[in-house]
Formats: sequence, structure tokens, C-alpha cells
Amino acid sequence: MIKLAKEQLNNKSEYLFNIEMLDTKTEKLFSLISSIIKIIEFQKCKDEIYSVFFSLVHFADHNLKDLEIILKDLKSKTYNMQLNHNKDFVENIIKLQNDYKAGKDNLCRNLLSFILKWSKEQKEIDKQSIIVFEKNKIC
Repeated sequence: MIKLAKEQLNNKSEYLFNIEMLDTKTEKLFSLISSIIKIIEFQKCKDEIYSVFFSLVHFADHNLKDLEIILKDLKSKTYNMQLNHNKDFVENIIKLQNDYKAGKDNLCRNLLSFILKWSKEQKEIDKQSIIVFEKNKIC
């Protein structure tokens, strides 16, 4: 899992599209992935995971919601995909927070696994959204 996450971080350029809003989101997401890796490597999950949850909620509120609003405003075909993907993100973070409260094991690894999968799916949505951003000169 850690190896896969580090490979994804090393391939960050595949997730960048020279569109500020998309790239800022990606940079913040990759920073969170890096933080989760460090927490796992230093075996600090129980001590540090709550701050990661806070950062993920902030990420959803400030990055994903903004993207959702712009896509809706532009009447993008990717709006519903983004809306559903954002919903999936929030629901999974809530589930993982509940797992934390219940004292479940492997929480950080499960969180990392989810974020890696979600970010790959987000990359595909971003690829489809690029056309809308470029057409409307949003870079």
C-alpha cells in the first residue's frame, strides 16, 4: 500500500493539467496522501488521524465544493459525475471517522487505500472537465 501510494506521488504530473483550480486541488490532495504515508510509517495513526480527518473535511469544503459550483455554473456534463464523486468522498470520510470512534484497526491504511482510489477516479473526471475549463478560459 505504501509503495503504491509513493508511486502515485511520484507520478503526480499525470494528475496536473495546467488549470489552476484542478492543480491546486491535486496538490492539496497529494499533500494529504503524503501526510497519511508518514503517519503510517511512523506508526502514529491513533495520535495523528484526527488532524487528517480535519484536513480532509477542509479539502472537501474548500476544493471539491468550489469545483462542483463552477461545473454547475458552466452547465458542464461532468457536473453530476463530480457531484456524485464528492458525495462518495464525504460519505467515506464519515464512515472512516465512525471506524475511528469505534476503535477499528487498519484505519490509516484503509484511509490511504480509499484516497488513492478516489484520486485516480478524480483524475478521470478532471480529464473530462478540462474541455469545459479551456472552452470558458478558466485556467
